[in-house]
Amino acid sequence: MVTTNPTINGVRTQVTSEIDFVINKASERIYVQSAFSIPDAEKRAQETCSLRNVRDSFRKVVITGDAHETPWMDQNGILFIGLKAFLLDPTRSKRCSPPRPRTGDVPCHRFEQDMPERVPHILEKGSDKVAYDILKRLADGPRRPAELRAALGIASANFFTARYLTPLAKSGYIAVAGGEKNCYLPGKQYRILRKGKAVVCA
Repeated sequence: MVTTNPTINGVRTQVTSEIDFVINKASERIYVQSAFSIPDAEKRAQETCSLRNVRDSFRKVVITGDAHETPWMDQNGILFIGLKAFLLDPTRSKRCSPPRPRTGDVPCHRFEQDMPERVPHILEKGSDKVAYDILKRLADGPRRPAELRAALGIASANFFTARYLTPLAKSGYIAVAGGEKNCYLPGKQYRILRKGKAVVCA
């Protein structure tokens, strides 16, 4: 159960929504919603409402009954996958396509510009194409996280940091410009390291 307290017509109310499954494994947690079909944006908003109200960076997944649904990630960091694909290979829920475009969103072709035919495996979780795009943008100069998210069409700052920036930094691909003393500055920037440049220039 997820409880929020929105203010409606000047009155503070309490709204409770449900999450179908919460999976806890060691230090990992996965929130799972199930839906027979998500034919339009209204249904998608309905099914993901409770997930969007969870204020942590653990993985959030929507499993649909669409046999042709391949893994993809929306702008809130929520993964969508068809039931058949999930049952045949549960690990595919960790490998997804870039965010699908909606009105006002960044088109998916942004992720395909200057992409090599085969993107190298960079991260254990998340999209390697997104990680590669981050490295390409940082190869042009240091960038703030908000700039990178805007360019990639990813809305959730917590998700973006947990799924991409932190793992890339820990793996030695990128670092905070100016060193650790700048890690907690609001306007901090990230820069690409030699290991990251080797991926982009390969």
